[in-house]
Amino acid sequence: MAPQWLAGGSFFSQPLFVVVLVGLGLAAQHAAAARMCACQREGEVELCLKQVEEMCVENGYRVNEQDNVSALFDTFYGMCQIQTSNVTQERIQSIWQDPFFANVIRMSAVYCKHPFQFDTDEVLSFIGAIGYAEFKPAFVSNRIDGVTLTELTVDDLTNMHLPLSPAKTFVRTKTALLQPMMPSLPNESLRIQFGALVRELYNIDELQFSFQTAFSIVMHWKDTHMWQQCRSGTESVNDGSCSYLWRPKLTFVNTRDEAEVFAVKSEFIWSDLRTRTVTYQIDVEGKFAAPMRFTKFPSDSQELPIQVMFRSDIGIRKQVLFDPVSAYLDNETISRGSREGKDMLSGWEIHGVRIEERPVVDVDYERVAGDSGPLHDTIKDMANWFQNVMQVSYSMRDSSTQSSVTFYVRVDRTTDYYLVNYMFIVVLLTSLSWVVFFFSAKDLASRASISFTLLLALNVLQLLLGEVMPKTNYLTPMHEFVLVSTFFVAASAGESLISHLLDKRAEYRAAVIRRLQQLADSDNDDDEVRETDDTELTIPVPLTNNAFASPPSPSIPWTTRKQPTHKENGAQASPTAPEEKSWLRSLLGILNVFSANNKTVPLSDRLNIDHVEHYVEKYIDRASLVLFPSIYAIYTALCFTR
Repeated sequence: MAPQWLAGGSFFSQPLFVVVLVGLGLAAQHAAAARMCACQREGEVELCLKQVEEMCVENGYRVNEQDNVSALFDTFYGMCQIQTSNVTQERIQSIWQDPFFANVIRMSAVYCKHPFQFDTDEVLSFIGAIGYAEFKPAFVSNRIDGVTLTELTVDDLTNMHLPLSPAKTFVRTKTALLQPMMPSLPNESLRIQFGALVRELYNIDELQFSFQTAFSIVMHWKDTHMWQQCRSGTESVNDGSCSYLWRPKLTFVNTRDEAEVFAVKSEFIWSDLRTRTVTYQIDVEGKFAAPMRFTKFPSDSQELPIQVMFRSDIGIRKQVLFDPVSAYLDNETISRGSREGKDMLSGWEIHGVRIEERPVVDVDYERVAGDSGPLHDTIKDMANWFQNVMQVSYSMRDSSTQSSVTFYVRVDRTTDYYLVNYMFIVVLLTSLSWVVFFFSAKDLASRASISFTLLLALNVLQLLLGEVMPKTNYLTPMHEFVLVSTFFVAASAGESLISHLLDKRAEYRAAVIRRLQQLADSDNDDDEVRETDDTELTIPVPLTNNAFASPPSPSIPWTTRKQPTHKENGAQASPTAPEEKSWLRSLLGILNVFSANNKTVPLSDRLNIDHVEHYVEKYIDRASLVLFPSIYAIYTALCFTR
């Protein structure tokens, strides 16, 4: 009858089993003589327990000890939990129900002999020791040895006319008992040397924040549990005795999970029985997620991470640690293109790789549990139990902290591509907008059409740039440069409108001055009066002190009536007649803005419309022709040197 802890299968899914399993290892290797062999033979339970006690005492443990504060995560703790004192026949019969006996079987495979090496007689004794004595007749008739034992499947057992349910239980038990055990050294972590070799990098996608790469990982560690010499490649790395050589199972944290974009291409493993060391290499190709920052685009550099950590059932950082770590570029592959004058990576250049090891909490249960709730209470009760029973402080965070390695491939963007295809075109289009300053201020249509066409061209460039860059909540230098350049073009269009309005107002103003000049000249004729009837004078703009005020849409008629003279009335002229037109001279004085250094110049020179046009063109368009390029050149220089 199979033991319940073997047959049920539920024990192997319990967290306690995982903790005990990963904490189990070998404190010292005694190669001179086999030990704990009684644990692999049927009917020698009492001798097995005595050998277990000797091993535990030899390594500083008392069987069933509870007062060693480091016992929980130490090497022999799982095995030394078996009660060996006052062994009775009843105790011998019930020892098979002890869950920690699984650790005894695993340790016996290290100290004595691995089941893979058993002959047929040893296989029969072994299956009797683990509670499957009813399988002996079938095993005898089929001459099952150790190699065949490790390869048995459910179909094989049913073909041997064994019941299906016991067959499935036996296969689960065999798999659990024979799985390779993580090596451990006394009172220290297992240190695994980690090296990464980046062979290829391609398809960096800023929109998806991802990249694809091919690399090799080489790990090297000391394994005092190993009993076989192994040199296997991809095809046979999991076959034969090599399948029972322990190797770390890795998780790539930031990989994309799609099967078509991630794969372990090949594996190689070498073990040296003389030095008890193992070297394990895997070649990986896949797509990985990468956070990026574009605050210096298009002169930015990115570090593309590849994060590797142990699978959660391997062990915590106190038990197994990546140390030392290193990373390199495969210059033979990556630099070949540059040596041959060929491109290898679109839009980027590889400039190095760095690596770091750091602790990582896969799931922070204390934070997930919050301040209340069943999970919070369970974690609190667990901490109290460790404090009261084990006399040791317990932290769920510490028991979930694992060793993690992250190596970063640094790439620099090829800035020249964006300078030639984007920034140079933007500068050229912006410079073309200044051509409008050479046009006449009256030709608003031509000036506006040029500015609007250039604005449309810059808008197309912005759309193209938006298709190759992600949507961020900040402006990159490239986006800022295009945006500022667009404002410069828009400012040129605005200047054209202002220049046109000033020129138009100057024309209105000049027309008023000419008309008033005619009226003023007529006042200089002494006693000479035109023999005309009432004369109506129409002035197209209102007479105000602000010469640049906007005229009303309709012309405002202004009518003056000629006063009778003394010649017409036969009487002496009124002494105030000249003063009746004195407002004309006052208005001319107000509108006269062309006197130089307050010197009196002829009114015909000061009121010439050519001076008005010359003022508009010289002091607006020409000033803009100097200011716009100068300010833009300074901004562009600062943008390129930032």
